[in-house]
Amino acid sequence: SGNRRGAIRTWEAGIEVARRLGMRYEEALTHLELLRRLEPGAASRPVHLAQAGSLLRQLPAAYELAELKHWSDGEPDLPLTT
Repeated sequence: SGNRRGAIRTWEAGIEVARRLGMRYEEALTHLELLRRLEPGAASRPVHLAQAGSLLRQLPAAYELAELKHWSDGEPDLPLTT
């Protein structure tokens, strides 16, 4: 089953690298990937959801926004508009 915490830290480091390099699409995808990996009640889920949504709405990423909407269904406080 592996080292879940280490994996999460690696994904979070990937977000920072993408942000530093100005790679908005990759940053958004990494936030989205963390949403897939985090437990439903994890405290950082709303942050990753909001960040992914903000970035994806700035890009031509209709498919990814649709996927993000799927992940946001369990987060009623964070509606996404496409």
